[in-house]
Amino acid sequence: MTESNRQLDLTKRAHNKVRLKQINAKVRHHAKDIPLLIIQDELQANNGDLKKTSDALHVTLPSLNQLIDRNKVLGDVLLAQRSALVDLAEANLRTELESRSWKATQFTLETLGRNRGYIKKEDQAPVRLSTTTVNTGIDLAKLSSEQLKNLSDIMQEQKDDKPHMIDITAETVIP
Repeated sequence: MTESNRQLDLTKRAHNKVRLKQINAKVRHHAKDIPLLIIQDELQANNGDLKKTSDALHVTLPSLNQLIDRNKVLGDVLLAQRSALVDLAEANLRTELESRSWKATQFTLETLGRNRGYIKKEDQAPVRLSTTTVNTGIDLAKLSSEQLKNLSDIMQEQKDDKPHMIDITAETVIP
């Protein structure tokens, strides 16, 4: 913004402030009683903060919201102010990402990266399979040393919670 434009903007705002004081002398509670240019200037001066704008204009927040909903120009001003805030947030996010912030990276992947398949996975408790005791009625004294070794290995795997598979073939069956 050039210096002459800035001076003109300050002069315009000063004029609107004087006009707003004149309007404030009247008792009012609805935003429709205020000229749109003054509302537009207040929205811009307050960076789109509706509560601050309604307080500055001495109107109720619902009446300001209604007027903004019905007036395209005011809606565009509000949208532009909020877009500027989003742009600032994105610039801050970019700065954090460039400094390799883990939280910024995680946030970006969870929000913007969803379209690329990045999703937040909730930690789940590991599924514990219940062990089933099988009573086979086998006399351990009749097992060969190799069969005892296999049984011992299976029991050790069971203790370590490692997945295991029991091979039931004709070789392991005791006559």
